[in-house]
Amino acid sequence: MTNDTHIDAVGYALDAVDDLERARSERHLQDCESCRREVAEVAELTVTLASDIPPVAPSPDLRSALLEQIQHTPQVSQSRADRPGHARTSARTSRPRRAVIGLVAAGAVVVAGAGVIHAQPWANTSGGVTNAMSRIEHAPDATRRTMPFRGGTVTVISSRSLNQAVATLHKVTASTGDTTYQGWFIKGDGPTNAGILKTGHTNQLTANVQGAKEFDITIEPTGGSQVPTKTPILAMPLT
Repeated sequence: MTNDTHIDAVGYALDAVDDLERARSERHLQDCESCRREVAEVAELTVTLASDIPPVAPSPDLRSALLEQIQHTPQVSQSRADRPGHARTSARTSRPRRAVIGLVAAGAVVVAGAGVIHAQPWANTSGGVTNAMSRIEHAPDATRRTMPFRGGTVTVISSRSLNQAVATLHKVTASTGDTTYQGWFIKGDGPTNAGILKTGHTNQLTANVQGAKEFDITIEPTGGSQVPTKTPILAMPLT
């Protein structure tokens, strides 16, 4: 089946679409490899920016300004671009589209305390994590893994095509004192910070899931650490 109308991959990846558009996007992503790839690129770019740039306090008007620019940026579908006579249009519109991806991803970077960097696009919205979980669950390559952990369970749902994952700590005993649970993706080059984990919550993990062989949890000082300082108390295989 050929789709002439592709989705707003940037808005979808950053939870900046309404429920109707999100449902349409999820249906479209099941059959469209090019849009799945673009959604994954946005997620990866967001995390890369979060790792490379210094802390910055975003303007209160940043979100609305970025979304307005998305709405006014043309997007040409791959099927149209492949037709005769559309090659120049596709090349011309792809450049501003990539620029908007970079701009929006930059606006999605939020820095939390103790040097632990989080990329949480519009996570201050009430449905941000819920929308991310729904998006990942409905990805064609979604995987779910659950392990017992400290009186409860840890469930990790991940999608390598979206390059995103969430972790739910259900009925887990809270960490004590001035400590916190922190997640890590274990890759070939070592551990990558996946963010601080709250008990009784679904946590949107902040690192690339691509290339991760394992998800670990350690106990770290309040605010988190840039590298693990303790031996993992959970090691969940992802492959």
